[in-house]
Amino acid sequence: MKQKTFIISFLLFSLIISLLSSCGSKENNGAEASGNENTTQVLYDYFVENGNYINSEGTPAVMTAAGFIEIMNKKDILVIDLRNAEEFAAGHIKGAINVQPADVPDFFRNHIDAPSFDRIVFLCNRGQLSAYVNGIMRLLGNANTWSVRYGLSSLKAEFAKGWDSVIGNHAEATADTANHPFPQQSSLPAISVQGDNGYQIASIQARNLLSQESNQFLIEYAEVMKNPSDYFIVAYVSPDHYSKSGHLPGAVRYAPTKSLSIDKQLLTLPADKPIVVYCFNGHHSAYATAYLRMLGYDARSILYGANRFMHGFLEKNDQGTPRYWSDAQKNDIPFTTGQSIAPETGKSTTKVKSAAGGC
Repeated sequence: MKQKTFIISFLLFSLIISLLSSCGSKENNGAEASGNENTTQVLYDYFVENGNYINSEGTPAVMTAAGFIEIMNKKDILVIDLRNAEEFAAGHIKGAINVQPADVPDFFRNHIDAPSFDRIVFLCNRGQLSAYVNGIMRLLGNANTWSVRYGLSSLKAEFAKGWDSVIGNHAEATADTANHPFPQQSSLPAISVQGDNGYQIASIQARNLLSQESNQFLIEYAEVMKNPSDYFIVAYVSPDHYSKSGHLPGAVRYAPTKSLSIDKQLLTLPADKPIVVYCFNGHHSAYATAYLRMLGYDARSILYGANRFMHGFLEKNDQGTPRYWSDAQKNDIPFTTGQSIAPETGKSTTKVKSAAGGC
């Protein structure tokens, strides 16, 4: 009798614990991961359920230099400079905070109230590292983060020299005019990150990616052209530009803001081959690369985008737009020197490790 009573009591206790576990205060962050589910699928579902950012009209969150200059001195704007400490100390925008890419998630979680700012703006030398970092932070649910087109190159004359020196026109880069079809669908890559739900998986994956060197997510045009067949090349551009200008050898066009979902063309991307993405100036492709790398794809964005190899075409066909680098993109705003002051604390920011690869 005692044994029967014990068994009944134990079963009731187990039932109560089970109910408490399922209905407790654990934050609901989207799909729950289990031992039988593909972790990448859970992460993908989380992205879709939380705005499907990369496939929305809100992407990429890139400001023009003029737009940034207009708001940069407002109190509810936070500027995060991603360069290394030495570069930052030599000169930076007044009020900017120096944070390295690997430290950005912790900075958001433990040092600022991110939603309290109207905008949080990431800056680097070229604009492409900051676009990549912001692409990841947007995927974590930060709706007020931005990068600046061309980065500090569009804000300070001394940085503009970098873009000036790399724009070019290469006939071999645009000789291919064929409309290459999408490959057959395959499956999502497998990622080894462990988490209880989509948000946890995304957070861990973000920290991992932001700790990597820049050559893991950026690639030089010249490196691609050594052997283009080594890569699956994505032309992340409009159909007119793909057909009129020609494109990199074998490049397949994927529609920006529309194609990178399972019900579109995401699964036509190879999970077992390096992917190279390019757009006009490397900013939108950096956002796409951030998304693909979060999902486990071996993706890289071409530095400087199509400006690197077909600048003349963009200059001729995109007059009046910020798609191509020109003197119209250049400004020369005042800089200050020294360390940054952490928001709310009034203390110097902790010195952190150098930026992965710079920008």
